[in-house]
Amino acid sequence: MAMPTFHLAPDLPPVSRLCFGTMTMGEQSGAPGSLRLLDAAFDAGVNFFDSVEMYPVPQRSETSGRSEELLGRWLRTRRAPRDQVVIATKVAGPSGQMTWIRGGPMSVDSQNITEAIDGRWLTTRHFCAFLLQISFCSPLILAGLGV
Repeated sequence: MAMPTFHLAPDLPPVSRLCFGTMTMGEQSGAPGSLRLLDAAFDAGVNFFDSVEMYPVPQRSETSGRSEELLGRWLRTRRAPRDQVVIATKVAGPSGQMTWIRGGPMSVDSQNITEAIDGRWLTTRHFCAFLLQISFCSPLILAGLGV
């Protein structure tokens, strides 16, 4: 049976109804196991992957970004076609705890969003994000963004 898909937006490729989260890759799941899990998910029809700059969890400065590094390594090694893989990612907003991420962003503004996106490209060295979300969002952040 084929993996069911749907469209996030009209101009995006269809995505699998299941999204593979990478929050344990590089901490609870080492590199070889993480790459095998990504292979198995993709082979089963999953083409939608979720990541964030602070993964894996628990968040620590020593491991920050490791999940995205593994996802980027898998994308390059697998030579996954750009038009068949969709990445959802997040920008870490103010948390007061993760000072190793862009100095501990005090807001989600255009500078922090740009730096986070540029950092993703440097980490994965392959894919652009089709879906950008905000982690640790508050009503004040949404008001500041005009939402």
